[in-house]
Amino acid sequence: MDSATGSSGASSRQRQRGAGPSSWYVAASLNGPCNPFARANVHCLLFSQDPSNWAAELLLGLERVNHAKLPQTSAKERLVAVRDGLQRVGSAFKNSAQTSAGAAIALSTTYATENGDYERALKLAERAMAFADTRAHFLGGANAMARVHHMRGEAADAERFYGLADNESKHASLIADLGIGQVQLLKGEFLAAKHTFEGVARRWPNEPEVQAMFAALLAHAHPGLSDLERAADRVRARATFDRVQQMIDADAKSAAIADTTGGPSSAVSRDVAADEELFIEMAQAWHGESLERAAKAYKSAARARKDAGRPESPALLNNLGALAMLDGDAATAQGFFEDALTKAAGLDGAALSQQKTTILYNLGRAYEGQGMTEEADNAYRQILNVHPEYPEGKLLVRLLPL
Repeated sequence: MDSATGSSGASSRQRQRGAGPSSWYVAASLNGPCNPFARANVHCLLFSQDPSNWAAELLLGLERVNHAKLPQTSAKERLVAVRDGLQRVGSAFKNSAQTSAGAAIALSTTYATENGDYERALKLAERAMAFADTRAHFLGGANAMARVHHMRGEAADAERFYGLADNESKHASLIADLGIGQVQLLKGEFLAAKHTFEGVARRWPNEPEVQAMFAALLAHAHPGLSDLERAADRVRARATFDRVQQMIDADAKSAAIADTTGGPSSAVSRDVAADEELFIEMAQAWHGESLERAAKAYKSAARARKDAGRPESPALLNNLGALAMLDGDAATAQGFFEDALTKAAGLDGAALSQQKTTILYNLGRAYEGQGMTEEADNAYRQILNVHPEYPEGKLLVRLLPL
C-alpha cells in the first residue's frame, strides 16, 4: 500500500516497494480534461473547480505516483508519472502551509531515495509526525524517520523509530516489521534477525518479498549454529523458497490471463520475479536435493538477467549444464557448456580464467558421456596447454560459484 499515507508496503530484500491501486485505476491527466472513467475523476473535478483545494491536488499527486508503481506502466510513463505526481504533492504541501502530513511523508521518501537529501527528508518526516491528524499519518512519519536513519547507517535511531511504529501499529506495519529485522542484520545480530523475520513471515504469509527474505536468511549459515540446526534451517529454507516459487508461478499465470483478457494482474511484486540473486539462492538451496527445482531456479535467474538487459552469465550456463549432466543428459549439458565457453571467451582475469578451465573440463566430460572421444581429448588438451598441473583425477562435473 502507499507509504505516503502511512500504510505498509513490502520490501524486496533491501528495496522497499509500494503496491499501487488495482490495474484499472487510471490517474487523471494533469493538463488534459478529467477522465470520466478514472477513479481520480472526483479529485480532478474538485481541483478544476477550486485550484486552491490542496487536498484534492495532493490526492491527484499521490494517485499519479501510485500509477507509476503499476506493473503494466512502462518505464517512460513511470518517469513522467513520478515527476508530475511529486510536483503536485510539493504544490499541495506548500498550499497547506506545510501542515499536510501525507504530503510531508511522500516528499520525505522522495528526498531520501531519489535525491539523497537526508537532512531535508528527516525534517519532513518529523513535520509529518508533528502534524499527523490520523494514526496512519503518525505511523507513516515514524517509518519515514526510521528509513532515513536506516539509509544513513544510524542503526540505533532507525531501530528506535521502527520500534515506535511497530508498537503504535500493534505489529501491523510491514515497513516497521522488516525494518527492525534489517537493522538487526546491520548490527550483526543474525539470530535475533532470524527470530524477527520468522514472526514477520508468519504475520505476512502472502507477501512474496517477505517469504523470500526469510528463506534467504534461513539458507545462510550463521555463526553459532550447530550442524543439526543448520540442516534444519536449510530444510525450512527450501520449503519457504518453494512457497515463493508457487507464488511466482501463480503470478505468471495471472499475468498471462490479464494479457489476453485485459484484466488486472496479480499483486505479486514485479521485483520478485526479476530478482536474479533470489533465484540463485533458491537454486543453491536445492543443490543435492532436487535437480529439477535447482535447474528451474537457475533458468529463472538466467531469464531475469536477460530481461534486465544484462549479458548471459557463463557461470549460470555452466551450472545448468552441470545439473543436466547429473541428470544423465549429456547432450543438453554439452549445449550449455558450449554456450558458457562462448560467453566466457572474451573475459579476462584470474578468476575468469579458472571459470573457463572448469567449463572446458565439464565440456570434456559431456563429450565423453556421448562417446565423442576426439572432442573430449581436444577439450582436455586445451586445459593442459594453459594449466599443465591441472589434476586429472577430478572426475566429477563441477559447479561454479555465483
